[in-house]
Amino acid sequence: MIKTKKDWCHIIGRIMFPMMLLLGSCGSESKLKALDKGSVREEVTQMLYDYHAAILSGGLMAEFDYLDDSEDFFWVPPGYATALPYDSIRAILEQSARSIVSADLTWDTLWVYPLTPSLATFHGIVSGEMVHREDPVGTTRQVKMIESGTIIRRASRWRLLSGQTTSLVETTAGGSFSIPSPYDTLAIPADSALIPMPLDPGQDNRADSLTEGVRTL
Repeated sequence: MIKTKKDWCHIIGRIMFPMMLLLGSCGSESKLKALDKGSVREEVTQMLYDYHAAILSGGLMAEFDYLDDSEDFFWVPPGYATALPYDSIRAILEQSARSIVSADLTWDTLWVYPLTPSLATFHGIVSGEMVHREDPVGTTRQVKMIESGTIIRRASRWRLLSGQTTSLVETTAGGSFSIPSPYDTLAIPADSALIPMPLDPGQDNRADSLTEGVRTL
């Protein structure tokens, strides 16, 4: 039974104290989430720059250290209208590594969007130079691509889980031209069970429709 002003203060204090703790914890949680978001963005950004540095020093085979070799993995290479699983991308990279001597790639632009402490998405524009074994000495191929995807943390390491790479169109003094992807000239066995069938079996899904769409941007 409430008898004095002191009793009222005691009751109000018991009610307000938990509320103050709750409000304080909400503020701390928001700060923690913001801090985690910044940390994830920094880690993923560093991983994507390390990814290109590894390719420059170790060749295309170095990409395997950055790919998530799970059943959840998929990627859409330049010129493809359907996603390929890990084993198919591995076959493409192994074949490309035989003809591409070096690849010096850099991010012209890069945006990273943290989703959870172990998941983030990204997109950006990649440009650089590639040296092919069959080209004359001193010849380099200029490449420019737009790339987007999802990155996942596996055992304290970030890895590419899924995404898409599309060749862009550059302008030179001689006009516009499409930059060929290193994947475009590869012959993939049609009977491979690892490669999905095209969306329309009667249509060439590797046609220039993708790059034509980029021209209008």
